[in-house]
This record gives sequence, C-alpha cells and structure tokens, in this order.
Amino acid sequence: MGVTVEQFTKKRDNFTLGELNFNLPEGYILGVVGRNGSGKSTLFQSMLFGDCKDGGKISINGKNGGTDGEER
Repeated sequence: MGVTVEQFTKKRDNFTLGELNFNLPEGYILGVVGRNGSGKSTLFQSMLFGDCKDGGKISINGKNGGTDGEER
C-alpha cells in the first residue's frame, strides 16, 4: 500500500501546482524541498484533507480521497 498521487493539480490565485505523479510505498520516507511558495504545504494539506477538486487522484493505503473536493 502506501501513498499514490496521480495527475494531481492544485490552483490558487496566481499559482498552479503542476501535475504531480508519484508512488510512495509503505515504510518509505519522502522529503519535499522547495522555495517559499513552491507548493510544499499545499501538497501536504491536499494529501491530509483529500482535496483534489482541481484535478488528479490521491490514494492512501488503497483508499481514494478527495475526488469530489470534500474535506475528510
């Protein structure tokens, strides 16, 4: 299982977090590094709350989240 992000896109005001795709198997650790305003917090908030209303899919341990844009 683990975390799978497919074609994830997030739009905010004048910023778009581009299409992201990655698979993080269970037990692995991922570090995300970037400049201020590059979308690090946006990515993690979307993963935590399942917010995919702008596009894409996030699955955690095989369970889909946020494809309807509702917070979980």
